[in-house]
Amino acid sequence: MITLFSYPELYGLEDNNPYGLKVFAFFKLCGLLFDHRHILDTKSAPRGQLPYVTDDQESIGDSDAIIAYLKRKYGLTIDDVLTPIQHDLDFLIRRALDDLHWVMSYSR
Repeated sequence: MITLFSYPELYGLEDNNPYGLKVFAFFKLCGLLFDHRHILDTKSAPRGQLPYVTDDQESIGDSDAIIAYLKRKYGLTIDDVLTPIQHDLDFLIRRALDDLHWVMSYSR
């Protein structure tokens, strides 16, 4: 079984980090079964950060790498209906939101 390791819940959300929420939402949208464990210690994380997943004997860190791995390994077709323009827009929005997180964190 796949295990998602992410930060603890906050204000009713499954994760208090947008990258963990992105992976969690991906699991739910694809209907993949997984075990969700909330942790704070990142020593066992492959990149020293959360979220990360373990699947069989593999550990994968970074939300984009996790999603790419899951699509490839499980043949997920969630994005197959998108046009090339929609794929580009998806990439633009994901990058903007991911980068905006750091700007907002710094401004706090």
